[in-house]
Amino acid sequence: MKNLTQIKPLIKDSASFFRSQEGKKQLLETLEKVSGKIEITPPITLDKLMSVFGTTALMFPPNVPTDKTLEVGRISTQIERESWVIALGNLDKLLNNRGLEQIVLGQSDKINLDELNSLETFAEELAIRTRVLLMEINNTGFTLNSSQPLPNQLKIGELLASQLDTLVEILEIENSLSASENLPDTNQENQRTSRIATEALLKKDFLPVSSSASYQAMREVVALKKFSKDVESPFPTAFVEKSSIKGKIQLTPLQTEAVYGEKLKELEMSMWQKREQLSDLHVDVIDAMCATWIVQASSDESRAVITADDVLKLRGLKPHLSGTGRRGGYTMEQREEIVNAVQDLENIWFEITEKVKRGKKSKSDFIQSRAVVVTDRGGQMRLDGSLDVMWFVFRPGSIFARYLLTEGRQSALLAAQALRYNVRTEAVEKRLVRYLSWQWRIRSKSVTYLQPYEAQTLIKEAGIKVPNRNANRACERLEKALDKLQTDSLIRGWQYVDWNWENAKKHGWIKNWLTTKIAIEPPDLIRDSYESIGQTIEKPLLSLMEKTPPPRNETEIALQTKARRKALNLSQMQLAENLRLSQPTLSRIESARKVSKEETQKILEWLAATTENTE
Repeated sequence: MKNLTQIKPLIKDSASFFRSQEGKKQLLETLEKVSGKIEITPPITLDKLMSVFGTTALMFPPNVPTDKTLEVGRISTQIERESWVIALGNLDKLLNNRGLEQIVLGQSDKINLDELNSLETFAEELAIRTRVLLMEINNTGFTLNSSQPLPNQLKIGELLASQLDTLVEILEIENSLSASENLPDTNQENQRTSRIATEALLKKDFLPVSSSASYQAMREVVALKKFSKDVESPFPTAFVEKSSIKGKIQLTPLQTEAVYGEKLKELEMSMWQKREQLSDLHVDVIDAMCATWIVQASSDESRAVITADDVLKLRGLKPHLSGTGRRGGYTMEQREEIVNAVQDLENIWFEITEKVKRGKKSKSDFIQSRAVVVTDRGGQMRLDGSLDVMWFVFRPGSIFARYLLTEGRQSALLAAQALRYNVRTEAVEKRLVRYLSWQWRIRSKSVTYLQPYEAQTLIKEAGIKVPNRNANRACERLEKALDKLQTDSLIRGWQYVDWNWENAKKHGWIKNWLTTKIAIEPPDLIRDSYESIGQTIEKPLLSLMEKTPPPRNETEIALQTKARRKALNLSQMQLAENLRLSQPTLSRIESARKVSKEETQKILEWLAATTENTE
């Protein structure tokens, strides 16, 4: 075998030429010219052999029977020739490729290397043979229209075609090896999948989450740590009952085998410890996971991937700066907080009876399900041998997944800002946004967004405590939270419906205040997104600048009122206050429902006045 330093330039230069446009052109033309076959009929004489092989027949006479027809040459297809040209352009991949060489030599029974003992010598011979053929064809002036083919060149073409077939097989092995070596690391691939979903969600002001009663019940139970003791179970239990569900939510171990004695006490203690660790952070995490799953999933059996870093991004946290002033990433403590939260969420177990409508009939289903099922997790190994978890492969429990992608799916729009509010200082705002997003999805069917809430309902859902002394602090905290939501454009506006602050001068006024009504108007995006769900008018809104005739019926009043109000950039609350109407009344007018003659007259007068002002 020649010294490798002598072989390398020849192979590299040849591969470079075969990759060039001129080289490809010459190769295709040459391979096409030697694509042919001739037959030498018996008896095989020396004259006949010399006509095919030239004078080499004298020195190395072919070992062929003299009484059988000898076939010389090979007819190739255009596809074969193009694949050979591509293979020759990759001839240099055979250099210094010991791993490939070992595999190829190990398959000598399948791949014919003509008894060569290395890929370099095989590549060298192939480069020389191809170049010689190119020179011979070009020097002879052989054309495709020649009446007499050159048998010796056909024989060279036949030998070359056999070697090129071998080269194609070897490069197919090399490509498969390179593909396996270049396959993205599982960590990298999972991080990429999660990042794509997160980038899509970060562009949105509202995130898709479950709107089922079970999901909202879980949020409330987790955020406010409503788990308590149950005589039937040693584990923390919360009994829940809403309009369509009734049952319990528990913190239970993941292991399924029965345990007794000290082991049971250990598990019981660990679940009660988890109960103390629960917070609004856990709800942020499951909201982020739910939104990510909806973006990635194609069926209720689909799994999704999310990383701890992407949960932190969705929560609005910025990566820390490195010493050079560049982004250095999140801290170990931040990531561990998310990892621990996911592990805690895995312990949430539902035993719920749910009323399900099927056609015109209702049926009660009993469901046992985990809140979330984590099937895989991975990351990097630490020096101590433990795993630094970076990503999770998961799916929602069947209690949620079965309704998130189906035709009658139960999904709501949650303001992304809810996840960004501070867990400690803005927990009240978080809880109000979650509760309102759930309520707006429920009310979308009847378009009763402005139906007022009792103050005590909002206080309860927000987790605001009403102290025995200075009870007005609860009132102030709720008002502060509602003002914050309005400032951040998460609600369009809010106001009391039937409260007079003169009542606050009376002793024990807080009891009356807790029963007062508060109307909260959702942002326009919520109304517009749910418009196809509700029993609303499915006609395009009329432009304010169009000259429209006075409305003749409830439908036309509704269309013109909504169009004019939006054109003037007024919320329903603002317009209702200007016209001295209640917000629910204006909502009924815009939904084409019946109201009193006096209320209708106020709207008609306002429409007439605003039309005159714009003409």
